[in-house]
Amino acid sequence: MRSVTATSADALDLFPGLPDWLAATKAQSAETAGFLAGAALAGLHPLQTHAAVPQALWRARLALMAAEASARFEARREGPAALRDA
Repeated sequence: MRSVTATSADALDLFPGLPDWLAATKAQSAETAGFLAGAALAGLHPLQTHAAVPQALWRARLALMAAEASARFEARREGPAALRDA
């Protein structure tokens, strides 16, 4: 029996996008911001843990975004390309 694996595009079709109320809501307080952040993470979790998502690429992208945020916080001028190449 041949094994069939889903492509990344097929995996995206399996999961709905974020709910409209989540994307359109602006946080008025710290509690609301925390709730909205948790709801967004709960919506991303099934997609991130799906077998068709390349985990190494996901982790590399998150690491690059974290390095970019850290460089901005330290007022350094390196952009994402320079950080990636380093």
